[in-house]
Amino acid sequence: MFYEVRVYDSNNHIKKIIPTKELSRRHWMNFEGEPAKKDLAQAKKKKHQNN
Repeated sequence: MFYEVRVYDSNNHIKKIIPTKELSRRHWMNFEGEPAKKDLAQAKKKKHQNN
């Protein structure tokens, strides 16, 4: 479960509020993309080691 996040500026005024739905969407977008990034990085590393 994600809770609303409040971002404050240096004067302690609310600069932005990130709603729960946006945080959840961001998390799952990043989570689903991670394995592909790791696989790509590992493939590049193996290719570099083989050459």
